[in-house]
Order: sequence, then C-alpha cells, then structure tokens
Amino acid sequence: MEYSVYEKRSGSFATASLVLGIVGTATGCCVYTGLICGALAILFALLSRGGEMTLTGRGKAGLTLGIIAVSVAVLFYILMVCYAFYYYGSEYFNQMYEELYQMDSYQHHIL
Repeated sequence: MEYSVYEKRSGSFATASLVLGIVGTATGCCVYTGLICGALAILFALLSRGGEMTLTGRGKAGLTLGIIAVSVAVLFYILMVCYAFYYYGSEYFNQMYEELYQMDSYQHHIL
C-alpha cells in the first residue's frame, strides 16, 4: 500500500494538531502557552485537510481541542484583567462589582 506525499503530509499535520491541542488544553490556565498551542492546533487541523474538504479523526480531535484551549486561555485572560481592575484598578469597577454581588468591601475582604 503506497501513500502519496499529500496523505503523509496531511497525516503529519493531523498528528501535530492533536498533540498541540492536548498540550494547549492541558496548559490552558497558562494563558500564553494555551493560546499559542491552541491556535497552532487549529491551524494544523485545517491544513491537514489537504485538498479535501473533510477532516480525519485526529484532525477533528485536534481542531476541537485547539478551540477548547483558545477558549480557556481567553477566559483566563479575561479573568486576570478583571482581577487586576478590581484589586488595582478604578473605583467605578469596584462599585459595579459591589452592586452586582450586593456586598460592601468589608464583607468581600472577609471572604
């Protein structure tokens, strides 16, 4: 059974996508690593299609894990920005937070 150059390349891209998707999902809480590995997993999954319009199983898994990794990394980045604004930032953000959770700053510091 002979494989063409395109099948070997697309298999390699699918495997790379799966590995980077796993690494990106596992390190999603480390914002930069999760974001970079997740984005590369998405890119390699899409490149693994070659000339076809379908993905292999490894390509689909890599694409899914890459999307999850990017989503988790973006979520953690947003949470870090919110944390920084709350503890080091504007008074308006503090007021909105207190109104949202209906507690004063003394109750928040006890929690």
